[in-house]
Amino acid sequence: MTFIQSYKSNTLNNKNYTLKSLSIILTTTRIYNLTFLNKLNSSLRSTILIKLTLKKLRNIKSLNMFSKHNYYSSITRLRFP
Repeated sequence: MTFIQSYKSNTLNNKNYTLKSLSIILTTTRIYNLTFLNKLNSSLRSTILIKLTLKKLRNIKSLNMFSKHNYYSSITRLRFP
């Protein structure tokens, strides 16, 4: 089971992952669908998205679920590889 699968299934409510470690783990994985991030709180979700943009994002459309005010504007300032 990959980290993302286990994270989706049983870690959303787990406080053991710090913001820093969660971001680092997620940036090392190719993300194809970001819909599971909906269940995270705003500050955590924002940081993960910004970290993820440094890797190859395959499903940019999934970012549409987040408000432009909080997330989209900060994502568009970054350059995709």
